[in-house]
Amino acid sequence: MFEKSNKLDSTNFDYYARYSYERFLFSQPHIYVKGLYYDKKSSYYYVLCPDIDGNTKAMDGSNIFQWFANNKVAGCPIKLVNSIPSNALEVEERNIEELINGSGTPDNLRNTIIKLYLMLPKDFPFIYLRYNKDQEIEIVVDKQLTKEENLLLKNIIKKLGIPLNYRLLVDSKVKEKAKFRVFNQGDIEIIPSKFVSDKYSKNLRTLLEDDEYFWVENRESILKGKIKNQTGILPNSWDRLQSRCFLDATVFPQENIRNFLPIYENIIIALPINGYDDNFLSSLKIDLNDLIDLANIGRVSFVLPQSIDRYSLNMIEPLVEAVPDSFILTRRLAALSIIDSRIRFPFLYLPFGIKERTYLLRALYSSVSYIKNDNIRKILEGFICELGRIWSIEEEMVNLRGSMAIGSIGMGSIASSILKSIHGIDRLIEFFSADRLVGLAAPFSANVVPQKFEENYVQILANIYSGLRTGEYPYFIKNSSVILNGLLTINSDAPVIDLAKSFKGKDIERLRKIICKISDETVNIDEINEIICKFNKEIINYENRKTRLSKINIIGLICIISELSGKIRGISLIKWLLEILYNHRNDNDIIGVICDYIESIITCTKPKIVFVSRLRDKLS
Repeated sequence: MFEKSNKLDSTNFDYYARYSYERFLFSQPHIYVKGLYYDKKSSYYYVLCPDIDGNTKAMDGSNIFQWFANNKVAGCPIKLVNSIPSNALEVEERNIEELINGSGTPDNLRNTIIKLYLMLPKDFPFIYLRYNKDQEIEIVVDKQLTKEENLLLKNIIKKLGIPLNYRLLVDSKVKEKAKFRVFNQGDIEIIPSKFVSDKYSKNLRTLLEDDEYFWVENRESILKGKIKNQTGILPNSWDRLQSRCFLDATVFPQENIRNFLPIYENIIIALPINGYDDNFLSSLKIDLNDLIDLANIGRVSFVLPQSIDRYSLNMIEPLVEAVPDSFILTRRLAALSIIDSRIRFPFLYLPFGIKERTYLLRALYSSVSYIKNDNIRKILEGFICELGRIWSIEEEMVNLRGSMAIGSIGMGSIASSILKSIHGIDRLIEFFSADRLVGLAAPFSANVVPQKFEENYVQILANIYSGLRTGEYPYFIKNSSVILNGLLTINSDAPVIDLAKSFKGKDIERLRKIICKISDETVNIDEINEIICKFNKEIINYENRKTRLSKINIIGLICIISELSGKIRGISLIKWLLEILYNHRNDNDIIGVICDYIESIITCTKPKIVFVSRLRDKLS
């Protein structure tokens, strides 16, 4: 054992080495790793794995030494060993605070800028990083820093663990020269509010700044699990129980909005990004004034999951000016999704550092070898490896991408890994897309309305999100069920505001209450059928031409594992994970602490079911 005094100062090391080390930890959970060490004499870092030898295999079957050589940061002085020099010093793993801040990881200048802005106070001068012609890093500010500001900047750079030698310059016109986007397609990092164009209106700037500084002030409490529910996170105008549906218009056109107005009290729309907004209003069969009027009466709300500069000002500014309280931006959306995801699956966004996460990962993996069923073992091996990947990047991704990170670090990637481990089929992109949609809708208890090509993926994930319930341990296997079957709705050019205001009767309210109520408890099937019948009569009274009617089915839960494997039944990941943890609870204090954390979540919360609304063809 090494004493505390024999540990290397965590601000004085090659951060490429620790990055390579952490990547190894999360990629190879079957190998016991004692730690990372530095030998000053040789200037080398050593990953101490006492049990490895020349025959040890990586998870992919390759030689472990070859795998490490191919996957460590190129040129980094680090290697795998089964013994270390006597004077080697231990390098501590990153703790949860360092993960939240993004400290000690290799980064490009643009990502470093984002991290700096998430730690600097709101009134700090504009700051930009660039390389000069000699490839030296320059930090450029738009006005002379005070002594206090200069000291603050130095301390934050040190806290981020950036071995940065820089020149500090002052240029009053630096903002005009600064460029955040390198390219537009696929570039989804969140632009800091101080980088946005002066063309943005005051209201839009205020929304953006409030969203950014909400994250600056609350991310530690959120990612440490201290904020356990949406209280204070949801804006007041959103914080009420309503029947809601979620339309993702980011890229694809949507259906006639009249299809949803009779059924749902509130329609949440993810607005289209620039270049995909031309057909947005025409697909809803309304104009911009109609959309503003619907928002003014509370029937429509808006979310902006992407960076603000990816949207068309012609689209969002009129809406922001008219109904600013109807908007939630990407940082707050990310917070809502994190809180909701943690309730549904407590093994996401663990409030622990690298050491605790790798202890847990190794404990989970060590139990896989005892499972005799080959298919189930493959599922769990794929699941554990994917969980390790998620744990290694969660905080980093959310800091850089806001709610756009959700799809790549949630249940979608886990479902994809299960499918691939059984059938060798790669559906990662499809599940990422579906998970982003379900993950954004779930915190609002909104019915998800997918595009037809993504219905199956969305339905699988809706079931996963819903199946992870508390009170009874969650089971992935549920009977397929159409909760509300054969709802009629209107697909016409009727005046949209008149239609929105017309559906207020007792039977309409009963239907909307059922949509909310059914998430929490079993509702009598006869009562449902009676409500649907009376609701459909109201629809037909308003519009009796069959050619102008559509049908919506609100789908409940489907069989997730049979969808993925075609064979396996009755597996509950949460139950299995908890049983393993309880078996290892007394192994060390770390597993005990994690057990206590998981128990505190599952005994105090009950996530709502996520439903999928499938709009069917017009009636003939």
